[in-house]
Amino acid sequence: MYKEIVGDVFWFDGGNDDKTKVIIHCCNDIGSWGSGFVLALNGNVGFGPMEAYENAPKRLGTISCWFEPDAELCVYNIIGQHGIRNNITNPIPIVYQAIYDGCQRVVDSAFAKFGMDWEIHMPKMGADRAGGDWNEISRIVQDVFCSKGIDVIVHLLEE
Repeated sequence: MYKEIVGDVFWFDGGNDDKTKVIIHCCNDIGSWGSGFVLALNGNVGFGPMEAYENAPKRLGTISCWFEPDAELCVYNIIGQHGIRNNITNPIPIVYQAIYDGCQRVVDSAFAKFGMDWEIHMPKMGADRAGGDWNEISRIVQDVFCSKGIDVIVHLLEE
């Protein structure tokens, strides 16, 4: 199942209460954490995901993971963006192959941790600050997760 709903990703609306909530989002490969979705992440779950990002390799297509067992919450940082967006020298830093590879690594990691008892909750990652085409990112997400029976709920901010 794939669906897009209006609401805050941290409310976990639209999902199954019995499954572990897995949040995925796109990060850059230069170690810059401080704008966009990560600010909401810090404010809602603390600095664990940021520390996982800081302590992990920053190669395109890699992931880092932070897990809070008591909350049945797991956050995966996907390195899917080369550098940061600059309208002159780097207008579209998203790297679709890195998003695909990162999502595949999330599947492998989450299956090992949770079996089939998990679902994805995510913002429209890579389509804002990374300049990506949401239709392409959505296709990748559906191909990787939904084709394996993993539910995906994309949370859209109210306009």
